[in-house]
Amino acid sequence: MQKRHWLCPCIAEQVGCALCDLLENVQLSDAPDTLFWRFSKDYTYSAASAYGAIFLGSSPVLGAKLLWKTAAPHRVRFFFWLCLHGGCWTGDRRFRHGLQLSNLCVMCNQEPETMDHILLGCSFSREVWHIWLVKLHLQDIIIVTEEPSIQWWLRARKLLPKLLWRGFDSFVFLIGWMI
Repeated sequence: MQKRHWLCPCIAEQVGCALCDLLENVQLSDAPDTLFWRFSKDYTYSAASAYGAIFLGSSPVLGAKLLWKTAAPHRVRFFFWLCLHGGCWTGDRRFRHGLQLSNLCVMCNQEPETMDHILLGCSFSREVWHIWLVKLHLQDIIIVTEEPSIQWWLRARKLLPKLLWRGFDSFVFLIGWMI
């Protein structure tokens, strides 16, 4: 005669009763349960450690930390944060979503209107950058239109003495904001 278990007979047959036999000898103690939160140093839960756990395994966005340290107004920094994350509704994005008939830039009507094109690649924006860079005696900084705007900014700031980085950062973001 086969031993009857607390599991449904059909499940017990599928498992082969091995699991049931193992669990039959388990004794629970009266000790209180403990919870260890592995995402903090002291193993206790906090909202800050839970927020940090969300980003485990993710890679940081290029230039994001420097962006928030600039002296530009908050709305300008937020705009560029959206640019970093691809959150601006450019002509190219509106075209992909079927919201407009063409994705061409409204200023030059030559190339798709992406944020990198608007900020650096457009003939209008290149002229604006040239005027301001010459006025500030920074004409040695060359704008490469094929380069993403954030990479250009990070590369261009390294061409200057460290003393000028903070002012240059604000200058780049304010000109980009105005464009």
